[in-house]
Amino acid sequence: MDDVSEPPMRMLESRYVLEEALGKGGMGKVYKARDVQTDEVVAVKILAPAAMKYPDWRSRFIAEAKAMTVLDHPHIAQIFHVGEHEGLLYFAMELTPYGSSYDMVRYGRAPDSPLWGLRIVFELLMALAAAHDNGIVHRDVKPANLLITERGVALTDFGLARLENLTVAHRTGTGERLGTRGYMAPEQQTDAKSVGPSADLYGAGATLYALLSRKNPADLSAALMDPEKILAAVPRPVWPVIIRSIQYKTEDRYADAEDMAFELAHARDGVAENFGHAAVADQWMDEFRRKRGGEKFEADLELWEEPTAVGIEEINRIAPADISELPPPPEPTIAPIPSSAWAAGAVIAASVLALAAWFAT
Repeated sequence: MDDVSEPPMRMLESRYVLEEALGKGGMGKVYKARDVQTDEVVAVKILAPAAMKYPDWRSRFIAEAKAMTVLDHPHIAQIFHVGEHEGLLYFAMELTPYGSSYDMVRYGRAPDSPLWGLRIVFELLMALAAAHDNGIVHRDVKPANLLITERGVALTDFGLARLENLTVAHRTGTGERLGTRGYMAPEQQTDAKSVGPSADLYGAGATLYALLSRKNPADLSAALMDPEKILAAVPRPVWPVIIRSIQYKTEDRYADAEDMAFELAHARDGVAENFGHAAVADQWMDEFRRKRGGEKFEADLELWEEPTAVGIEEINRIAPADISELPPPPEPTIAPIPSSAWAAGAVIAASVLALAAWFAT
């Protein structure tokens, strides 16, 4: 693919003014844009022109937009418009100034408290419950696909999703491998076509591990044999949640996202005791059940007071060498940048403190 520094054009359908590139991935590129009809700043994802001639890529792109449109949920990224302009297929979606949970860790902006990671995964499970209730399996759950917004987490990038109840042209082939190494359930590595919701719960468990340990979960399955070694950087009350979610057999994992959320909420109470916070498991589950059906968000959480303009950082990180294939983008090892690199980040520090207070609620 060519460089992402310049947009293919300045205007899409006399509505979206493309301002700057935010990143590129296997399916296309993402640009910051302004909607001239609403004067809102949005993200516009454009399918790579070279991919337009491959029906599976085009169908998968449309399926991504359709899944996110159907799932009207506060913890799933919002799609505003889907269109085609001069042979370019695109959709406009919400733009967050905070980036993804992966970005937060990578650039040293994530709070040190493990409560932050627990809250992110809890809200991820709300999103997955809504998706699974609508017959949608995401198949690429990972920190890079969890945007941080003022209402909390927003699950994005449904480009690999399997849609049971929606009509799309693309069909995943038997034996096809889709996903990201370290976050894929064992059955997904051999046959992505037949995976069910439990594969997403495996990804949620791997995400939980990555956010709490700041490590890539490539060897996480070894925790089933040696949890003392593999989970050493994870608070012990969370161990049972991770271990159950990554079981080899699907029947040994959680029954559904709510089941996992319930255990995570109570694990949160065990972790919170070390920080002097009151137990909130019942409050979390009440919130879960309010939002599970897509209930409109109520501003009952403390928000960031001074957001930092970092943009969406590479929703899909690595472009494949061969556009006709769909290899999963590898997840780089999660490691925060040394604090010295952010010595001048006073505004960022203030934002992190506000965010930590939010996730402690």
